[in-house]
Amino acid sequence: MSRRRIKVSLVFSVLIAFSCAVLWLTKSPSVQGHAPSVPQDTQSGNPLAGLNRKAKASKGTEPTTVYDLTRDVIATFAPTDVPLFTQESMKERVGQAEVNYRQGADKGISEVNVAKTVNALADKFALPDYARVSVAMVRTTRMVLMLQLPGLIGQDNPADKTHKKKIGSSINRAMSPLEATALTLFLLQQKTLNEAFQASHKEFYANLHQKQMEKWTALRAQRDGAAQDQEAGPSLQVRSNSKAEDTAQAIKRAAAGMSSDDLLNLADSSLDTLGIKRERSQP
Repeated sequence: MSRRRIKVSLVFSVLIAFSCAVLWLTKSPSVQGHAPSVPQDTQSGNPLAGLNRKAKASKGTEPTTVYDLTRDVIATFAPTDVPLFTQESMKERVGQAEVNYRQGADKGISEVNVAKTVNALADKFALPDYARVSVAMVRTTRMVLMLQLPGLIGQDNPADKTHKKKIGSSINRAMSPLEATALTLFLLQQKTLNEAFQASHKEFYANLHQKQMEKWTALRAQRDGAAQDQEAGPSLQVRSNSKAEDTAQAIKRAAAGMSSDDLLNLADSSLDTLGIKRERSQP
């Protein structure tokens, strides 16, 4: 097996191992935002199963259906302290951009833009370095989220007839406006709350490697008849996270020093950085 295949196998097996722990956080009311309309499917083990079903059923260009899906995506991933009127404004702008994209009027959004948006907000709120992301971290996180939301993440543009995915090929680097928004909000969520994501690029991948080594050690021990009760994956238990508290305090301090106009325009300026056009929607 080539070194490249070994590396890919390593990353994907680790993602599978700890993605459940990552996305378990989305079941917490403090993370879910205002998302009572998004059905949870506990039997499938996927906390985002209801949203994924809706995404699969919303493949067309009919505005009402797209706006309905957009509302649920934003409600699921937006921080709880984002006002509802701001969420509504985001829904209108992102929803119209998604319709335009599906109709072939606009191009997709790159992973680079997602990294720029997250890092711009980290700079604006003077957050620690671990709140920043690299483009590689954006791609890895996208793979994590795709395990739970395959109906939304990694989908090709239905209006683009030139891109045909080959078996075994990587997912398209260009994202729809709705996917890019979901990924950005998810990254902000994880950088704020999840210790596994509160790390630099180097630390993030070192942690992935360590988790895989621990898993392989546990599996080998079980195969040899030892340590049968050893945990072979990340714990789902809630642990106190000093980084989350530090991040929250930094955001509060920065927000206190901003004008009301800056705070009100924060969502729009972030969508500007992400590459979503300002355009009055007509649902």
